[in-house]
This record gives sequence, structure tokens and C-alpha cells, in this order.
Amino acid sequence: MGSALGKLQPGPQWSDASLDVEDGSACAISLAEEADSNAEWWIEVRATTDYGTFLVGSGRTRSPASGEKPARLVAVAFYPGAKTFAFSARQIAGTTTRGADVVISSAPGVGTVPGLTMVSSLTRGPGTTRAYPTVAPFAGAPVQLTPRFATLYRAQVGLAAAATANVNVWAALFDSAAAPIAGAQPIWSVHLGQALALASPDPSHAFGDFGPNGLPVTNGLWFAPSDAPGPYVISAVQVHGTFELALP
Repeated sequence: MGSALGKLQPGPQWSDASLDVEDGSACAISLAEEADSNAEWWIEVRATTDYGTFLVGSGRTRSPASGEKPARLVAVAFYPGAKTFAFSARQIAGTTTRGADVVISSAPGVGTVPGLTMVSSLTRGPGTTRAYPTVAPFAGAPVQLTPRFATLYRAQVGLAAAATANVNVWAALFDSAAAPIAGAQPIWSVHLGQALALASPDPSHAFGDFGPNGLPVTNGLWFAPSDAPGPYVISAVQVHGTFELALP
């Protein structure tokens, strides 16, 4: 119960903080940074019980420079039976030479989903009004779905040429201020169709669920067919999709 304050130092070294809690409590982890900080942190949370210390989970934060609020909740950890939560973080991206303040807080009997749940200040809550843009079958240049600071909750995508043998494609989503070009890295992609002759095909339709907190869109959300699972390769295969979004 209560809270603990720690300091994250810039650079690749680990910084630590911890908080004793009552059994069954969850802990909230918050960061306070400069408004122009571009630091991204890799965080790990461990729980100490009567019989040892165990990893609860890990994740990556986004920076205020990408649109996050400077002072914000970044994660919630829950491990039934924990006596202490220990927090470690190190900088994995960004050029800032300033660190961040971290606050770990808890109250008795407060629980949530077991593990570590990452939280973004850009995420719109479960009760927000949703939009459902639908993209008709297309190929070639990417289609923009939403501007920056939206939240993506679900994606349902399909292969327009599903009945054609050996046709396959990756339906890809990109977070980009401008239309992604060849070589851009998608934030999510899924394979549709038959990759090789006589091979078992993947489905002609696929569904993506980005969890109760959704996936925050920092720059702008784009949808495109790609001929590769990684860096974007412009494709002539047609795809279509419907998306569930909370707009800024």
C-alpha cells in the first residue's frame, strides 16, 4: 500500500525501484518526463512471494515526442500473492540525455488481469464512440484509414481473389504520417491465401484483436497489400477490410 518514487537514468543501464504491497494487490507504474523527450523505455516487473521472485511481464513505452502525455500511467501489474513488486527499466530508443521519474503505487485488494498490462495515454477507453471504416477490394497504393492519435481495436481483412489457386498476399497496417513506401515496416500483417502450389492455404479472411486498450496510432493508420511479411513490397493482389477505431 502506498507509493514509491524512483529515477530512470538515460542510457542502456538498468534503473530500479520497488514497492511492498499487501497480498492480492496490483501496482500501477507511472512515468513523468519532459514534454519533448523522445526516450523509449524497456520495462520489466517482477513479483516477490514467500517462495521466490518471478517475472510478471515486460514491455516497451512510447515517448512524449510521439504524442504520449509527459506524466502518465504506462503499465499495471498484478500477481496474486505478491509481497513486493520490483521495477526495472532501461532506455532502448531516443536521443534525450534526460531521464524520467517513475512512481509505483498500490492500494489493498485492487486486482486486474494477471501479468503486466501496458497502457498508453493515446488509447481511448472501452466506452468511447467507435468508427468502422470499410475498404473495398483494392491493390497497389496504401489507403489511409485514420489520422494520428486514433486507437485501433479490431481489424477484419480478406483476400479478394480467394478462389484463385496459388494467390497469396500479406494484409498489412502501417503507422505513418505519409503514405508508406516500399521498405516501410508494418505494425501488423497477416498472410492470406496459398503461398505455394499444393501447400495448405492460410484462410482467405483474418481477424486481428488488439485488446481492451487498443493499439494507439501515433502518426496515421494505413492499409495495403504486401508481397512480403516484413518490409513493405507493393502488391497487385487485391485485399479488403473493415476496421474498428476510436477517432481522436
